[in-house]
Amino acid sequence: MHGLLLLPLLVLPVSDASWNFMNNTSQGDTFTYHICDEKFLDSFTGERSRCYTITLGIKNIISAKNDTFYFIHAITEDSQGVQDRLFLLDSAHNIRHIFFKDSDYARSLEDTIFWQDGWGGSIETAHGSSAILLEKNNPESALFISKRTIAQNGAVQYTAIHKGFEQSKFEINQFIPLPVSADIFSYGSSDISTRHLFSFELQNYTSSVVSAGHNMTYPEIDNNHFEVGQR
Repeated sequence: MHGLLLLPLLVLPVSDASWNFMNNTSQGDTFTYHICDEKFLDSFTGERSRCYTITLGIKNIISAKNDTFYFIHAITEDSQGVQDRLFLLDSAHNIRHIFFKDSDYARSLEDTIFWQDGWGGSIETAHGSSAILLEKNNPESALFISKRTIAQNGAVQYTAIHKGFEQSKFEINQFIPLPVSADIFSYGSSDISTRHLFSFELQNYTSSVVSAGHNMTYPEIDNNHFEVGQR
């Protein structure tokens, strides 16, 4: 009995270490997001700012020339209708469009889900850790890990906010290799000098991984803004 009580104490520090962007992403993973990008610019119509839903499917993972490339098939749905798109992501989290018609969305993904080169690549998850800078090289603009909850998929989910600028926040889940949600404003000393940059939220995530010889599927994500469909 005492051994069972000690086990959580032994494994807890491991889960508290860090969260790594794209860590353990597998071929076949899919991520569906709703994104509102205030910086979005349509190269064809000149329209600025757009909200859209996008499903990112990891179709292939290729290692070449000391780099790893992720071939991504995406489906977007917005005011322009439903479109298939193709992207190539490298290990530095740069997104390259395959066809020019997809270039605006590649730029938008780099400005939102893959912000600041994949949210710095690695985030310390201990309570109070500095997670991300709203302005690079400005420690005063840091978001700090301030909340831990247990998500529907059984993993620890972390929320980071700015201690004096609580409009900006983002969430990560220990079992999910991309962020769960974010709502980011430009950093400023007053509300007058701030502006909304983007927001996104994960609607659904599916992955099949091999664990002890068995395929495991993560449950759907539970959030307050979207009804999650069953798969």
